[in-house]
Amino acid sequence: MATQFKLPDLGEDIEEAEVLKVLVSEGDTIALEQPVIEVETDKAIFEVPSEVVGRITKIHVREDDTVEVGDVLLTVEEVAETAERVPAPAAAAESAGAKA
Repeated sequence: MATQFKLPDLGEDIEEAEVLKVLVSEGDTIALEQPVIEVETDKAIFEVPSEVVGRITKIHVREDDTVEVGDVLLTVEEVAETAERVPAPAAAAESAGAKA
């Protein structure tokens, strides 16, 4: 499922930011909380972390673009977390029982 990753609320009274760097490329796979865009407001420089896990299918911004809160930055094809990353409760219980 494709998800539009938008510029989140960056803080009180911040309505727009300038894109300093795009830290990812189309086709990259991103992890939760991975920095994807670096932006500058009149108050600070922020690295915007990903809110989704998946593969970037389109980047909608470029360096020096001015974006507003809620503007689409990336389109991401989400992928489900794999069972290897989070063991099922039954598998974890069996593993614990085998060690005892």
